[in-house]
Amino acid sequence: MTLNQTKLIEDYNSLKQKINDTDIGLMIQFCTYFQSDDEKLYQEFKRLSQKSLSETINTEDLITLYAKRYNLSPQTHIEQIMHLFINNAITNGVAYHLNSSANFDSIMEVGLGISAIGLKTEERQDYERLQASIPEDTFRRLQPFVGDKKGSKVYYSNKPILRARYGDRPEWLKELKLNSYAVADNPQARTLVEQVLHKYDRKYEFADKMLFLIPHPLSPIAANATEELLKTHSPEQIISIFNDSILSQKDSHTDKHIASSSIIAVDLKTYDMYARKSNRTVGVIKTTEDYHK
Repeated sequence: MTLNQTKLIEDYNSLKQKINDTDIGLMIQFCTYFQSDDEKLYQEFKRLSQKSLSETINTEDLITLYAKRYNLSPQTHIEQIMHLFINNAITNGVAYHLNSSANFDSIMEVGLGISAIGLKTEERQDYERLQASIPEDTFRRLQPFVGDKKGSKVYYSNKPILRARYGDRPEWLKELKLNSYAVADNPQARTLVEQVLHKYDRKYEFADKMLFLIPHPLSPIAANATEELLKTHSPEQIISIFNDSILSQKDSHTDKHIASSSIIAVDLKTYDMYARKSNRTVGVIKTTEDYHK
């Protein structure tokens, strides 16, 4: 874990103790953007975020809150505010990946996007086995989005999306069950589909959604991109580009491996955060061992 990840967990846990709020996604977003547990500032951030239909705080309000947080002037310190925002929200920020509590142990052991290091999840192996064993046209009826999501990329959002229909189990398994009628006239394919569904119905029977915070995939290029944009855009315009466009994206992906040591897991039932043990772990951070207690 990095010092910024440790601070995020500390600020989140502190803020969670101060207020009775179930809007966990917004709390995480606030702690990331402002590196603060200030209750009043959070309530203002929440009010300003929720006044828009997209629940994304507008750029002018964001600049105002950054000026308050860091005791700066929106007029004379706008470039400093821009750098603070990009540093907090992207360079040291997080993206959001929904997955299942049934996969908590494996994710916190080997990470996400493991195909990049030559590994495959059991689900991926079974998916590929089905794809190889069933006629292509039939498989496309079972998996109508197969053309949209090739390979085993890690899909994430730049803002917390907690009400998606997937998360408690992989989306392809939901599609497989929904479209299983497509193999009704093919005994061999029907048997394979039934075997896979039965296997994973048992695995995910009592599973819930979990939110996994990953280092923002754009962090390696954020600083250089900002310097290039400054040649042709004002700091206000750059803040708007990142805030209104980049950080509002909901369906992005990366083909990189994400190490478990850089992942924070959030239990969406208890709102507790978990991370791998490390020499930087401090008392307020729950570790993977605590999850099973």
